[in-house]
Formats: sequence, C-alpha cells, structure tokens
Amino acid sequence: MPQCRICKKQIDEKYDDYVNPSNLEYFHKGCYKDWQEHKNDITAKRSEDFWLWSLQNYLYRELQMPDLDFKKFMSQWKNLQKQKFTPKGIYMTVRYIYFVKHQNPDKALGGIGIVNKENYQEATEYWQNLYQKQQAFQGRKEAKKIIILRPRVERKQKIYDLNDIEEWDHDR
Repeated sequence: MPQCRICKKQIDEKYDDYVNPSNLEYFHKGCYKDWQEHKNDITAKRSEDFWLWSLQNYLYRELQMPDLDFKKFMSQWKNLQKQKFTPKGIYMTVRYIYFVKHQNPDKALGGIGIVNKENYQEATEYWQNLYQKQQAFQGRKEAKKIIILRPRVERKQKIYDLNDIEEWDHDR
C-alpha cells in the first residue's frame, strides 16, 4: 500500500480519497489540499514532514535543481535541526535565498548548506516584516483597486485587391 508523503499513514486505494500528482507520489486528498494552501504560509504550524516535503518539492519542481543529492540534503537537514533551526525556518530561509535574493541554485552543490545563522536571521526578519505589512494593509478599510489600461493600438491591415491575386496566379 502507498504511503501519504505528508502524514506518513497508509493509503488504501480502494477506500481512501487520494491524489497522485506524479509517479510514486501519493497523498491523502486532505493532506495535499492543506499542503497546497499552507506551504508558503509563515503562520502555519505543521509537522516536520510537512516542511521537509515542502522543501524537497520546492527544490525539485520550482527551482528545478537537477543535482539534488538526497543523502547530503538529509544530512544537512538533520544537522541544521541539531543547531536549533526549525523545519519551517529552514524551508523559509531556502525560499528567501532563492526567491527573494535570487541566488544561483547551482552553487548549492546538491544540498541546503547555504542555510546559516546570518541567512536564517535575515530571512526571519524579511518574512516577519512582510507579514506585518500584509496585516497592516488588510487592516485598511478603504482599499481601492486601480486598473491601468494599456492604450489601444490600431494595427494597419493590408488590403488586397482580388484582381491582384488573379495576376499572381498567372505569373507562376
């Protein structure tokens, strides 16, 4: 029986609602929906497996990191947790490094060794500031939507004379 990547429980293919987004990946429908909704939510409180899967998915699918070394990745994941980095903090730091700072994933050499105290602290401050700004913006009652329309450009169309087309056929 397949196992859900997030909750690690068995999936009975006959009775359980499940999602199979790609080969050898199975999720309970609820786990997958929860993961899609909360993988980038800095206020989400989820298990270590949730953040581990989110990070692996981010590196494989979104960054398309071709040379991800799973043994190295897992070793670094465990070492970072021993250094008191939280699973969510590791994930958000990696997202900050690649999504916000636009660093090259090739320099990672197949791992997540780019996470250190300085990057972790910088990412924490960034995500906290972003969250505070979002909360302040949502608190406003008079938010206005501004729509900017591009000026319409009329394109000149060629006008053909049917007599010209007849002449083209005779020239061949």
